Amino acid sequence: EHWMMLKRHDDPRDSDTVWRECFEAMDRNDWDAARAAKKKVEDNERVERRARAERGDIWRPKYFTHDKSTGRWVRNDVPTMT
Repeated sequence: EHWMMLKRHDDPRDSDTVWRECFEAMDRNDWDAARAAKKKVEDNERVERRARAERGDIWRPKYFTHDKSTGRWVRNDVPTMT
């Protein structure tokens, strides 16, 4: 069985891809461009959230779970302390 590895930035939802423009602007110390890129990411998230709500989709994080007892988000692959 052959598994093809995703190349960096192949997944449009990957954090590196989503925030790339913002990170690059910060690396250049271009804070106006960084703020504009951040706003673009946040606006896109709002649009997607509304679209999911209209479709009746329930968003479930892939890598984190909300621990209601502590109010914190925990990584799914890390055991919680009890």
